[in-house]
Amino acid sequence: MKKPELTIEELLNDTEFIDYCLTESQGIPDKWRQQLLHYPQNEKTFEKAKSYMRLLEGKMSEELIEAKQLNFIALFRKVQQEKLEQEQRTKVKTSQPLLWIGIAASLLLVLSTAIFLFKAKSKLVSTYENLAGKSIESGRRSQKSITLADGTEAIIYPGAKLVISDDYNDDFREVAVYGQVFFKIFPQKDKPFIAYSKHTTTTALGTAFYVRDFKNTAQSTVILVNGNVKVQAPGSKQVGFLEPGTMMLVSNKTGAAEKRTVSKQELTELLEQKLNFNDSNTINVIDKLEIYYGAEIDISRCHGELKKITGDYSGQSLSNILSSIAYINHLSWRIDEEQHIIFEPLP
Repeated sequence: MKKPELTIEELLNDTEFIDYCLTESQGIPDKWRQQLLHYPQNEKTFEKAKSYMRLLEGKMSEELIEAKQLNFIALFRKVQQEKLEQEQRTKVKTSQPLLWIGIAASLLLVLSTAIFLFKAKSKLVSTYENLAGKSIESGRRSQKSITLADGTEAIIYPGAKLVISDDYNDDFREVAVYGQVFFKIFPQKDKPFIAYSKHTTTTALGTAFYVRDFKNTAQSTVILVNGNVKVQAPGSKQVGFLEPGTMMLVSNKTGAAEKRTVSKQELTELLEQKLNFNDSNTINVIDKLEIYYGAEIDISRCHGELKKITGDYSGQSLSNILSSIAYINHLSWRIDEEQHIIFEPLP
């Protein structure tokens, strides 16, 4: 009988495994413990998946650091021993070149380790404010679709901007988001994809998700379509993991995060570019329009109950839909200098 092989993807999509990695005091989940007991050849895959989770958490493996230190100590002692034995055999200092070669090798090892650790640490503290790279913007009323160097696809919604780091796809894949951008990540297990915005940092290995972060708004949003992502507010220790069909709302003022579920129907309609309303209240319509068109819409100036909306608006321009909403509710709408759409009562 062929023995079942674990895959990293299977582990990273398992909520029990994620909880186990996040809770160090918690033992290995029973189903995985039994699996490893019967099929020990999967232990390497299990440990590798754990290392990816630690990377997603922003942690550096202590075992890696200790291993580098032990390698240095062992190499240094070996050089010393070789020097002593050589001197005892020849009674002359003929081993001096060997000593310097050994010391140079040791220093090179330490330097390589330091560079590796510094590079990893510096990458994890990058933010959208200091990320240097190529900037791509969409039009004020049009979206732009691009494919990044690694095959990742991005849709930049109207008025949004995407910054792609100069060293994108070297060790990490980093971008900065202004406004709303949809990503379909090309999977690369050894190169995490990190999307920074002003109020969120989203880390993924291979997945599809939306990032929404507009200037001067109350909250930012990350919506996961498939795969798994980690969401964290800059400077916060609070970390949230999303599953497909969930979203994370982050307060732009306090950094507090709230996880919500997105209905399967809404997610399907969004991906298929369908826009249907069935006796929907205006607030729900506005929420859907914001995601569908990547816009920021303000109805806070409108008082009283707004009328419900029914109809298929797929393929229509946002301006036509906004005008319909304004007409039936006796409102006007405009776009301010920050590209926010504002509804107001008619004079």
